[in-house]
Amino acid sequence: MEPIKLLFVLLVLLGNTVGIVVTVPPAVVLAEVDDERLDTVTPADLTNASAELLTALSNGRTDQTRNGTDDGAAADDEPTVVEGEPKISVFAPNRTVAPGDQREFVVQVVNSGDLEETGPNADPADEDRVTTARNVQVTLDDDSSPVEVRSGTVGLGDLPSGQSAEAGFAIVVPADADADSYDLPVEIEYEYVPESGDEAVDRESETVTEDVELVVTENARFEVESVDADVQVGETDDVEVDIENVGEEDLTDATVRLTSRNRNLRVDGSNSTDRYVGDWDAGEDEEIEFQATATNESVPQDYAVEAVVSYTDEDGTQRQSRTLAFAVTPDDEQTFELDDVEGPLRVGEDATVTGELENDGPEPATDAVLRIRSGDADVVPLREEFVLGDLDDGDDEGFEFPVRVREDAEPGARQFEFVVQYRDENGDVRASESLPAVVEVDAEETDFELVTVTQTLQVGADGTLALTLGNDRDEDLTDARVSIQSPNAALTVGGGENASRFVGEWPDGENRTVRVPAELDADATADSYPLVATVGYTEEDDDTNRSDPIRFGVTPAGEQRFRVENVTGTLSVGEEGLVTGQLTNAGPRNVTDAVLVLANGSRNVDPRENEFAVGRLASGASTRFAFPVDIRETAEAGPRQLTVRVEWRDADGDRRESDSLPANVRVGPETDAFAVRAASATVAAGSTETVTLVVRNTRNETLRNINAKLFATEPLTAEDDGAFVDSLEPNETVRLRFDVSASGGANAKRFPLKVDFQYDEPDGETKLSDTYQVGVRVTESEGGPFSGMLSVSAALVGVFLPVVGGYLWHRRQQ
Repeated sequence: MEPIKLLFVLLVLLGNTVGIVVTVPPAVVLAEVDDERLDTVTPADLTNASAELLTALSNGRTDQTRNGTDDGAAADDEPTVVEGEPKISVFAPNRTVAPGDQREFVVQVVNSGDLEETGPNADPADEDRVTTARNVQVTLDDDSSPVEVRSGTVGLGDLPSGQSAEAGFAIVVPADADADSYDLPVEIEYEYVPESGDEAVDRESETVTEDVELVVTENARFEVESVDADVQVGETDDVEVDIENVGEEDLTDATVRLTSRNRNLRVDGSNSTDRYVGDWDAGEDEEIEFQATATNESVPQDYAVEAVVSYTDEDGTQRQSRTLAFAVTPDDEQTFELDDVEGPLRVGEDATVTGELENDGPEPATDAVLRIRSGDADVVPLREEFVLGDLDDGDDEGFEFPVRVREDAEPGARQFEFVVQYRDENGDVRASESLPAVVEVDAEETDFELVTVTQTLQVGADGTLALTLGNDRDEDLTDARVSIQSPNAALTVGGGENASRFVGEWPDGENRTVRVPAELDADATADSYPLVATVGYTEEDDDTNRSDPIRFGVTPAGEQRFRVENVTGTLSVGEEGLVTGQLTNAGPRNVTDAVLVLANGSRNVDPRENEFAVGRLASGASTRFAFPVDIRETAEAGPRQLTVRVEWRDADGDRRESDSLPANVRVGPETDAFAVRAASATVAAGSTETVTLVVRNTRNETLRNINAKLFATEPLTAEDDGAFVDSLEPNETVRLRFDVSASGGANAKRFPLKVDFQYDEPDGETKLSDTYQVGVRVTESEGGPFSGMLSVSAALVGVFLPVVGGYLWHRRQQ
């Protein structure tokens, strides 16, 4: 066949295959293609057919036309039914696992769809409908394989044709699983519509089961062969763990990560650490060493440590082993015990602290040294270490430390801290926990016993110090004199650093008491102050002597304090008021004959009384006080700070005085002396009525000799414009009555009526008040507005009526 004929046939056949119309010469019938019939095909026909085919492909034409005729119009009116179904297949994109793996196994589900029947006018949506798998459910079965599937059915929803979806399943591969290939059944359940178009049908269900291949490869496996741990509670030591590669592969780049699962056991000072191994052949043991620390909170029990091996297998794939668990069990903490720790220690002397130390195990302690530390500066060890040597478990060893007790030390219990420093079985230096022990410090031995010390000392005040001593010399003394010295400048005795008192004869076994004045600075603190007493005397053989220092201390009371609280006032400019409040004795001692004194802090504030007698006021107790205060007329309203102080007598009867205490009050603006209102104030035009005014004293003081003066203006007049009141107490009222007239032509409305007062204040000063104004209502007269006109009319009627009557009678007589 000639090339041109062959090409034309291929174009026509290609067009028919894809459903595209290719116009051919009438002489050519494709069903009967042969050389004879293709003789009529010209190169132009081939060119036209190629162009038509390319245009149809670009425009998506799918018409079926032969010999230049178009049957599509006839098919448009025919109903089209599409039949088909989903075509499901499955495969595993990553099917290789290793023994000991715990991972997700992914199954990929593909729908390639199968259209069994369609037509030239079929709706693509109908084709999609019949080939779509709906409500797809995928289940992986481990069947008879060694793999355990831990996931249930996975829903994928709808899966159209030409699409895929993934279903993930959790699987576990046993560590002893054999290397092999295993078929895992995959069951796919779905629904689909088998027929669509003009005549739709209901959904059908389908279940498809296909196998996916799972390949278990030969992989490295590891086992913990042994653990060598010698760790004590509270200590850090080495741990050795042997791990064997029990697999069949030689490995490279192996690394072991060790992780502690309990915060009370640390590995290399943290919760995890890494060790590099490198090449690790099959069947080979590796010794992994790390440091473990059992904290002081740990106990002798198994603590879990996990090991994971990361490596590269023979295929060059990086892998990780399953978790290998092993236990580290700390031994009991190394302990020591102190026994029979004692002195005796005495104030002002050197002595020895002795005792025994026992190793309670569980391990021996070599090169042991005992260290001592004192918590008090007045008790000082003269040597801080004592060598004990080697101590096996259960051994004990005695020790002694020379100690100096200072002369100013107070008798009583003292606590020492002991620490054992030693080497353990590995030669490492260790130290025990602190071991406390209490030793008594006795009072200094003197020829005179300190019997009692009493005092009335208080910060910032004078007081008395009384010292009672007993003669323990076993002989009678004469010319005895007791001296007391204060080494602290804040506390003075007898007005200086020391004071002496003559005792005279002092029989053996008897007590004597001396008293000296003492004083603490105002800025001193209420702490303990040391004092030293000495006794000078003459013995029975006339020898003079002086005792050793007798040391003692005193703790004064804090500075006496007071509080002024809840201060209020009724003060106003130009008036006398009260300042009241509460005084509290804040302690620390009771006070007697207390007086609260108010200071005049302003020239416009004049206290009428500046002292308020309190009397006895116990510590913590409170009392109310009040001061009358006059505020001058020149004062300004606003806050004022007054100051008070407390004067009292202390326990020794001395007069004392506190610091100034603030008392803040507010001065109000000047107020009227009176409040005036009308109680009855109505007057008819052309008449006189009584107007009643109610007057109230608004001051906080009694006003006397009150003269009221009334002022009236047209159309009002006051027949009686004065009134007198003897006195008005605070807030007291009085009614004043005045006769007031209104002219006959006054309009009916309110008119002002004014009044002022002249009065005497409590201090005798005469003052004139402001003018007060009240309203008086004027009403119409009783006759109304035409009452005057009616009166005139009545008079005229009275005159003319007799005349008119006489005139009418006269005419009737005629």
